[in-house]
Amino acid sequence: MIDLRYKIFTLLILCITKTYGQSYCCYGGNAQLSGNTQSIQSKVQLQNALHRPLRIVHIGDSHTQPGIFSLPTTEMLNDCMPNGGYGNAFPYSVAKTNGQDAYKTVSDAQWQSARIIQTQPNFPIGLAGYTLHTMDIEAEISWDFDTTQIQNAVQRITVYHASTADSNYFYQFLDYDGNKARYLPQLSHDHQSVFEFNRPVWNFTMSHLRFHEYQKSSTLYGVFVENGQMGFINTSIGINGATYDHFLKADRFRNQLENTAPDIIVVSLGTNEAFQNEEFKDSLMYLQVDEMIQMLGSLKSNPAIILVTPPAVSKQTYKKGKSYFVPHPNVPIIRKIILDVAEWNQLAVFDLYEVMGGELSMKQWAERGLTDKKQIHFSPSGYRELGESFAEAICHLLLH
Repeated sequence: MIDLRYKIFTLLILCITKTYGQSYCCYGGNAQLSGNTQSIQSKVQLQNALHRPLRIVHIGDSHTQPGIFSLPTTEMLNDCMPNGGYGNAFPYSVAKTNGQDAYKTVSDAQWQSARIIQTQPNFPIGLAGYTLHTMDIEAEISWDFDTTQIQNAVQRITVYHASTADSNYFYQFLDYDGNKARYLPQLSHDHQSVFEFNRPVWNFTMSHLRFHEYQKSSTLYGVFVENGQMGFINTSIGINGATYDHFLKADRFRNQLENTAPDIIVVSLGTNEAFQNEEFKDSLMYLQVDEMIQMLGSLKSNPAIILVTPPAVSKQTYKKGKSYFVPHPNVPIIRKIILDVAEWNQLAVFDLYEVMGGELSMKQWAERGLTDKKQIHFSPSGYRELGESFAEAICHLLLH
């Protein structure tokens, strides 16, 4: 029944876009992807032919973690096709880091945390780039999604965790009315548990169950949510301070990402490599970017990959006791590396550096009040503007 509704909705949208043009869904603007965009069009055409909605995953650093950059693409697609849910819903605030505005998480217990940027994290790193761990069987985590966004309702929950055949507890989920989500054994295994509510909910709580004496702890690598509709998912996985190399070294990231079956992966990294300063080696980064592409290209879903160049961030310097900002000299080098590797691998590129205005543009964005004081990050309005440019660039390819 859900599949039939998706087919009907898709046919309706095709009729509308043919009648009124793609501008019905797409933002205005001149931003475009460069490089090989045929892989994106081919993936979209294949998914449409199979009546399968798209899954888009944004992978990045602190520019990605708040979720603002990917939001305009979600809003654009909401006007054109059914929405399948929020996707990555890791409890970031429980890990004591900034989360995303679409949902809040709280816990009644203290959890240990590890993150992808640590040289020797205390726990393996999986899908979210952060890991939570507790030995307290009474520990709970509650999610509260924005009820004004109907597409953010949650019906299915996939939890990525340490092995329940080893020492990890089992899980259960209840909504705020006490209704229990049923466990789906056919979709679950030792490292992954899938649950489904009878109806979509916006608020729910995760708790623990112990069936064996050897189960002594809970280790969470990721939480992925869907709303029960046969629709697209556009989600982001961002980690403050992350680099290409961090994702390559994350123990369980690749295999858990593979389980989400992404069709398009958008990689927005490079800023933190710039701030390695004298330790930055361009020859090493060429290898890391290419290795990341090979890793993502090996996923069973055979995703189309879009590389995003880093923004034209500034570097603080001092002269005669006074500080001022200059364009960071490593950023143009990193931009060239990403453009080169994309060309070698015949990938599409969103040249964010150029879209901003190039080398001196960060100062201009700062003068407009769209950056932080250090001219490294952006204000919410700044991220929104960048995200709208990306949505403009990708829209016609997704609705081809």
